Amino acid sequence: MTRRRFFVWVLPALWVPTSLISYYHPGDEYGLYVVSSLLGAWFVILGDVGDIHDLWVPLSIAAAGGLVCAALGLLLDKLRVTRVGFLACWLTLAALLVWSQLRDFSSIEEALGKNGSWTAYLSASSNIALTLCLFAFLFGGSLWRIARARPGKTP
Repeated sequence: MTRRRFFVWVLPALWVPTSLISYYHPGDEYGLYVVSSLLGAWFVILGDVGDIHDLWVPLSIAAAGGLVCAALGLLLDKLRVTRVGFLACWLTLAALLVWSQLRDFSSIEEALGKNGSWTAYLSASSNIALTLCLFAFLFGGSLWRIARARPGKTP
């Protein structure tokens, strides 16, 4: 995999399976799943998706989110975002999101009773963190590129 196309392939490879895992471990009344699958939610908004329990719905949401990840990954590649920086941001933010969700409960047992399993927390936090880091690095990378631009020169 070349440096130039790293994020185009890695972001969908991380987001799509995690979205499907989150569907099967959705948290309380699909709450964690819905929030964690916002990148693919545009598909649901465009048309009548029917029952969320139909298999094609989570597959379509995952595919739509994967397309968004690939497109935004191309922008990250063009901005030359560092792999290590992005992955460190993603993992750190995912861990902080799990901690943030669990601290709202008086015990781990209560938290797991509310949302069902560790998988629900981990998969939702992973995709939420991936989405937030993606937009943060796009914004930050764009600002960095603008700041480095000199009149008459392209960065």
